[in-house]
Amino acid sequence: FLIRVGNAEGQEDYLATANEAYERNLEVLRKATGDIGYFMDELDEVLMAALGAIEIISATGDTEGIEDLDAAIDLVNMSVEGLGTYLDVEVETYALDTYGPTAITATIALLNLRYAELLDTPLVEDRLNTGREMMAVVDEKAWAGEAYLFRPGVEKRYLYPNVVSIMANTTAYRLTGEEAYRE
Repeated sequence: FLIRVGNAEGQEDYLATANEAYERNLEVLRKATGDIGYFMDELDEVLMAALGAIEIISATGDTEGIEDLDAAIDLVNMSVEGLGTYLDVEVETYALDTYGPTAITATIALLNLRYAELLDTPLVEDRLNTGREMMAVVDEKAWAGEAYLFRPGVEKRYLYPNVVSIMANTTAYRLTGEEAYRE
């Protein structure tokens, strides 16, 4: 928002805040790829930093931070793949404990899908496929017919898994046109 409105309306204060946030996001991504403990402890921060970096790179066309972004997303995807795609695992992290495995898995799917939607790199097709595969697993594990579950077996309704899954499915629909995502 800040970078797009700042550019459109010449709002220097918005641009300054957006650029400051972008630099901080790149620092988070660099730290995550260099420190696995930080990566696991701050997974939610890493995911939000990566989503923010995608928005800035898309809005500005400046690809200076793309290597840091790609390295972080590759680490996220490799970690998820190693843990079995759906992140209902016995690992204590703030993100998984607070938001649940459905929300975090769907957020990682969304991260890959937004990358595919907004950026133009040789990794777009891989990111699209990863996002789609992850949402297929989220649907398999956590779709209860009317809502997404916090995790399988937890029937209480939670906001995060549903909002993030809606965002991921909407993005997948925009990218593929496949009605199953819209439905």
